Amino acid sequence: PYEGKWIYYGNNEEVVTIAEYKKFKLTKESVFENGTPKKVTFHKNNEYNDIDKTIYYNADGNVKSELIYEDGIPHNGMLYEENKETNYKEGLIKSTKAFYESGKLHYQKTFNDNKKTYETTVYEKNGQKRFYIENESAETDYSKYKFTGEITIYKNGEPAEKVLVKDGILQNGKIV
Repeated sequence: PYEGKWIYYGNNEEVVTIAEYKKFKLTKESVFENGTPKKVTFHKNNEYNDIDKTIYYNADGNVKSELIYEDGIPHNGMLYEENKETNYKEGLIKSTKAFYESGKLHYQKTFNDNKKTYETTVYEKNGQKRFYIENESAETDYSKYKFTGEITIYKNGEPAEKVLVKDGILQNGKIV
């Protein structure tokens, strides 16, 4: 059985990824950017989709955060994707921030523990608020999900209209 490392090089001959295998199964995958580690993912039971944890690094190579998985699903910690950060606690998404390519905030979604709702603010590219959404559901299975909540629509950064939606059906107001 194959054991060892596969080293992938980029166009400039820098190491991009090191994949470590044991008995033909991926156990660890390290991703590099500009010669420093970006993230290291550890695979449980030597299965590709059964992730145990991922460690993310700052540009200087220091640990930024650690994300622990349970049954291959993010459970505790911060997930970093391109232009997006998602914070998990006990398997629940506690907050998400997404950014435009310019680095400006596109939207921020936070779970309100007291109300058991998600509160989302969406921004224009110029930084002005576009929408504020309070969503009554924390449902993560989107095939079962029907949006219920209140949407505040902003014009020129100021509240302009409120819209109510229940079980995916517009109750009052209009979305433009």
